[in-house]
Amino acid sequence: MSKTTVNLIIKKEKESPLLRRLKVILPVVAITSLTAFAIAFFSSLIYFNNNIFQYNLTKKEIDNLEKKISSQKAAEGIYTFAATRLDILDKLSYKNPNFQNIISEVNKLNIEGVNLVSASSDDKGALALSFTASSSASMDNLVELFKASEQKKLYSQIEAHGIVREKKGNYLLTITAKAKDLVLK
Repeated sequence: MSKTTVNLIIKKEKESPLLRRLKVILPVVAITSLTAFAIAFFSSLIYFNNNIFQYNLTKKEIDNLEKKISSQKAAEGIYTFAATRLDILDKLSYKNPNFQNIISEVNKLNIEGVNLVSASSDDKGALALSFTASSSASMDNLVELFKASEQKKLYSQIEAHGIVREKKGNYLLTITAKAKDLVLK
């Protein structure tokens, strides 16, 4: 038998110049791309961490402000309620011209030593007036003035209640009366 030899090593062919260039350029491009990606990734992480930190600070401030606002809600509710009620009372007093006419008529009762402390009226002309008088003579003048206005048919059902002498020497007098149509115009 004769010996035969088989050559299993393939003959190396010459590489093309393009392939040689690609073998040099592709690793450089890959390393550059990887570096650019790593820089972009880490810079975005830093940016988002800063934004998250700012978000958390803002959220804490908002929570603190909400706590302060909620603690003021009760007081604000009282103020809102009072303002609403005062607005309603203001509208009612302007809708009722009788009250304004009656009070202006009572203010015409100008007697020296007598001051009007409070006045109230309803839409039917019922009056409740509180006066302070500096002396019994000025209180008598007030009573005489109301008697005269009753004779002029301005007021009716005039009654004095609770005449009290205060420590200062003034007299406190409450008068209820019914205003007539002349006053209610």
